[in-house]
Amino acid sequence: MKKFCGYLRPPPTVTFMGRQMRMEFRSDDSLNYRGFSAEYSFIDIAPPPTTPPTTVTRSPREVLNDEVSLAKKKLVDWFMGLRRKGTLTKKWGHELPRIAVALFLADQENLQSGNRTMYEMNYELTIQLLSKLQGGGHLKRRDLSLYIPALMVACVDPRNFHGRDLVAELRSDIESNNGTGSPFELLVLCNAGDAMSDRDVQRMATIFDSQHRPFWTDNQALATLALACASAQPGVTVDERTLLDMAQELKKRQFRNGTVDNIKTTALVIQALAATGSLEREFDFWAAIRALLAAQRDDGSVGSFLDSYYVLPVLSRSTLLNVTANHCKRPETSESEALNELQDSRGSRVSVTCSVVIGTDVDLKRTWTLKVLANSSLYSIMEMVQKLDSRQKVEYNVIDGKPFVSSVMGIQDDAETGFYWFTFLRKHNAEDSILVEDSPVDVKIEANQELILWYKSGQWNKP
Repeated sequence: MKKFCGYLRPPPTVTFMGRQMRMEFRSDDSLNYRGFSAEYSFIDIAPPPTTPPTTVTRSPREVLNDEVSLAKKKLVDWFMGLRRKGTLTKKWGHELPRIAVALFLADQENLQSGNRTMYEMNYELTIQLLSKLQGGGHLKRRDLSLYIPALMVACVDPRNFHGRDLVAELRSDIESNNGTGSPFELLVLCNAGDAMSDRDVQRMATIFDSQHRPFWTDNQALATLALACASAQPGVTVDERTLLDMAQELKKRQFRNGTVDNIKTTALVIQALAATGSLEREFDFWAAIRALLAAQRDDGSVGSFLDSYYVLPVLSRSTLLNVTANHCKRPETSESEALNELQDSRGSRVSVTCSVVIGTDVDLKRTWTLKVLANSSLYSIMEMVQKLDSRQKVEYNVIDGKPFVSSVMGIQDDAETGFYWFTFLRKHNAEDSILVEDSPVDVKIEANQELILWYKSGQWNKP
C-alpha cells in the first residue's frame, strides 16, 4: 500500500453508513481519484462461553449428619452449662454421675487427664461419695450403679475408693438378694470388668423375656446392652441368635414417626441395636434420628434431663457400652511405691502434717500425717503428698525462677471470685498460724508443724 499510496497524503476519507465504514485512499495529493477504497462492516461478537460454577449436590444423609453434629454441640454446651458458677463446692449438683458419663460418651477429651472439668468432677464425685459413706455407711445399690461408671470416666478407681471395692459391694448386694439385679446394674458390673457368669447371662435373657408391658421397653434395651457387653468377655458364651432375637423384638416397637414409645426409650433402643450390630436392618434409623433432632429445644436440651442423658451418646455415635477408664493416665509413681520411697529415705525424721483446705469456712479438709527427713522444704512435702494421692496435683506459677502454688486438684486461683491458694504453717495444737509468703522451696518445715494449703477468699485472713 505504501508503494501505491505513498505516505497517505492526504489521509483517507472515512465515511460511516449505519453499521458500515468506507475509507477512500488517494495517492500523493492527486486531484483525480487514483487509489482504492475499503469497506468494513461491524458485527457483534459474542463473549466466549463461560464455564458454569460447579454445583455440589449433597445427599439428604450428608445434610442430616451435619444437623446431628450441630445438635450434639448444642447438647454438650447445655450439659456444660449445668455447672454452677461462683461456688467452690457443689458445682455440678446431684446429677453429676450422669453428667460425667454423658460428657465422656460425647467426647473422651471432655474428661481427659489434666482437663479442668475432669479434675472438678473427680473432686466433687469424691466429696459426694464420702458424704454418703460417713460413719462407715453402706451405699444403696442405686448409688453404687450410678457412681461406679462416673468414677471410671473421672479416673477414680471404683475398686479402691478410699480402701473400699465398690464393684465388689455391688456384686455382693446382687448375689445376696437371690441374684436379682436390674439390667443396668449388670451392665455396670460388666463395664467395670467384673467377670460375667453363665448365671448372669441367663438373668439378662430372663429380664428381657419378663418385660411384657410396653413401657418396660427401657429395661429390655438395657438387658440387650448388658448381654452384648457380656458376649465380649473372654470365656463367656452368648448365643448370637439370642441377641439378634432381642434386637428384632425391639425393632417391632418403632412407630411410623421413627420413635419407640418416647424420646428416652428411642435413644436407648438405638444404643441397644447398635450394640448388636443390626441398627439399620428392618429399623428406620434415620427416621428415629430425625425424631430426636425435632425434640431438641432452643437451649440445646432434648426433653427432660434423662432424655438428654440418653440422647447425647446417640448423637455422638456411642453407647453405654463405651463407659471405660482406659483414657486415664496411670500415675508415674503408685501409692505403694511412694510409701516405699518415703520409708527407704535415710536420715533423721520428723513428724509433720499436711492439710488441703477448701473454702473460707472450711467446706472440706483433708490431712496427711507424714514422717519426713528433717529440714525438708515445703515444696518437697507438697510433692510427697502428690505422690501418695495423685488427685492432689499441685501446679505452680514461677516468679523470679521460684515456684508459688497456683492450683491444687485442678482448682485454680480465680480472680473473678477472689479465691486463691494460700500457704500457712502452724505449730502443733497452736491456734494461730503463719502466712508463708516466700516460695515453698525456700521454707523448711519443723517437727510437729502443719503445712496448710488453703483455697480461700483473698483477704489475707488467718485460718
